[in-house]
Amino acid sequence: MSAWDRQVGGNHYKQYAIQPSEYCQKNKLNHLESCIIKYATRHSSKGGALDMDKIIQCAEMIKELEYPVDPYMKVAEEKGITREEAKQREFEFEDERISGSSHGVTFKTKDGEYYTVMDQRA
Repeated sequence: MSAWDRQVGGNHYKQYAIQPSEYCQKNKLNHLESCIIKYATRHSSKGGALDMDKIIQCAEMIKELEYPVDPYMKVAEEKGITREEAKQREFEFEDERISGSSHGVTFKTKDGEYYTVMDQRA
């Protein structure tokens, strides 16, 4: 009997044509992407709304890791100016610890104003 023919700790994946783990392996998905597939597959037979929350959290983690915020754009949106205007105002960058393992970027204008935004590249 193949390991793919049995499931330890339940049967919520046995009903599908292909198990999430097999799909993820064959498509070379990373851990977070694999978790999204797993939770999306099983939500109606196991985790319900909690699995939907897990999908959202995993997607947010991927977004933060793979699609970093442009700090000039973030300041521009907050100030209601264009990205180029934000850059022209000569914001100075300083790394600043925000919380946990996340980092932020603190912007200081020539006027002495400070703005801190999450730097999702960290």
